[in-house]
Amino acid sequence: MGEYMVDRTALKTNQFFVILFSLSAYLVEEPFIILCLGFIMLTGAVYPKLAVFQLFYHQVIKPLGLLKPEVVNEVSNPHQFAQAMGGTILIISTILIVLFELALVGWGLILLVALLALTNLFLGFCAGCFIYFQFSKALKIINPKGDL
Repeated sequence: MGEYMVDRTALKTNQFFVILFSLSAYLVEEPFIILCLGFIMLTGAVYPKLAVFQLFYHQVIKPLGLLKPEVVNEVSNPHQFAQAMGGTILIISTILIVLFELALVGWGLILLVALLALTNLFLGFCAGCFIYFQFSKALKIINPKGDL
């Protein structure tokens, strides 16, 4: 974690696919799609080189010239945290739907993840990144030297 060059177009591609698969799963009422999406997101957060949607961007979309890269000098940790958080919520949502039969709560959380991805895609506000920075700020107040 913690690379200093981020391609925002790759992140937006990831957000697009999160929205697409979340809404598609909702429309066909298939929580298994959400479970897969959650694991894809978690895998990409923990092992960025295995981020499926970003791989698709780098290996297909970018070489075809369909989208242009927007590489910026920023740390990737907040984005990975946001993706891990979204993936975790999607997995929990699937459990709520399938095991506990709490479809309203589960699908509500799934639609919330899709809405937050949509907000990030079109408005550039990453709620997960915001939470990451708030945690970081709080931890520095608790431990100002930064050693945990």
